[in-house]
Amino acid sequence: MISHDEAIQQNHEKLVELMEKIRSLEIKLVEAEKQEMDWRKIVTQNKNHLNDVKREARELSIKLFGEEKSVGYPVND
Repeated sequence: MISHDEAIQQNHEKLVELMEKIRSLEIKLVEAEKQEMDWRKIVTQNKNHLNDVKREARELSIKLFGEEKSVGYPVND
């Protein structure tokens, strides 16, 4: 049987380990959230660029043919 002081020491060591794990996981979470924000920014930029290109194609189609022409696939904003 372990003494009261030894039990306290073991619990303290376990608590320190758990606190280190928590800190490590918090850091990983922050990094993952930042990466997610970066990806969302890239997706938003690509969507905006796609919409700009679709708008330009629509305007050119109207200018050339007097109406919007399909290019074989749906053009949605």
